[in-house]
Amino acid sequence: MFCFGLLGDKLNRRNATTGEYAQACVRVARDCGTDVLDLWTLMQKNQDFSSYLSDGLHLSPKGNSFLAAQLWSRLDKKLSALPSLLPYWRDVDHTDPEASLL
Repeated sequence: MFCFGLLGDKLNRRNATTGEYAQACVRVARDCGTDVLDLWTLMQKNQDFSSYLSDGLHLSPKGNSFLAAQLWSRLDKKLSALPSLLPYWRDVDHTDPEASLL
């Protein structure tokens, strides 16, 4: 899938090697307390995951759309929990915006 190798391995594009690398990245992110999008695992759920890649390494248009959908759903969940500090742009009085914002 991606062109990564593990210590002592020659660089390759074997999906299994990429999976090992992806899982190591997920572990590091979780150990650091960081949110992580495990794209490799999500892509494996599709039997034809290679359609997400243009050349075995780079995302294809379908892969980019898949990534965007995954990111958007996570961002939407995170952002919906945040309080709204400013009014929606349509609610701002364009003749006196300061009154709407203070």
